[in-house]
Amino acid sequence: MEITSERIDDIPVIVEWLKQMELAICIDQKLKEPHGNHEGLSYGQLSVLLLTYIITQSDHRLSAVEPWVEAFLLQSPYAQI
Repeated sequence: MEITSERIDDIPVIVEWLKQMELAICIDQKLKEPHGNHEGLSYGQLSVLLLTYIITQSDHRLSAVEPWVEAFLLQSPYAQI
């Protein structure tokens, strides 16, 4: 038997809470598909990412999200939103 431990902080809790609310699905159903050149996350997934940032950092500036994602999410084991 292998036991692994993982740090529990607010980010995975908030992401899971937003997933249970099916926020990304609701947003994706209401908004049109992105244009043909769009790659990556859907509008719903982006909204979950932005709301997670706003809730955890108490900051609504869009310009600060990219460095936060690079620092906290891309290097974590729960990097899938």
